[in-house]
Amino acid sequence: MMYKNLKIYLNGQIDEIVYKDIVIVCKKNRNNLKPNIAITKDLNIPETIKGNLFIVCKSNNEFKSVSKAQAVEYVLFLKKSSFHYDNLEVSNLDMLKEMNIPLKIVKQNSKKENDETLKMILGIQAVILKFIDGMKN
Repeated sequence: MMYKNLKIYLNGQIDEIVYKDIVIVCKKNRNNLKPNIAITKDLNIPETIKGNLFIVCKSNNEFKSVSKAQAVEYVLFLKKSSFHYDNLEVSNLDMLKEMNIPLKIVKQNSKKENDETLKMILGIQAVILKFIDGMKN
């Protein structure tokens, strides 16, 4: 199911680029697309990946979701390796809508719930920053 959705979203054949413990899935014919990220694989030679891409795991020839630890690691990786264009053509929300991925929006009603949610998010950010700081040392 996921393979079919990726092929539909990427408009045709897909290419699978193995990178460390993940697979980068992108459009096979991407020569005329805008560069998205640069990765370094073999012999420390940078490789540019053009167009939209997805990061997944692969097991028994099937795509699988990345783990939470991989998600954190590769969000930082994507930010670092991105070309950072100012004008994004497609937002993440638009991509999810195109792939027919249902979005669940939970409406919070009270200021107390909003404050508790904000404290939780700030706590998570603090833990992530401590983790990143610990990785540097």
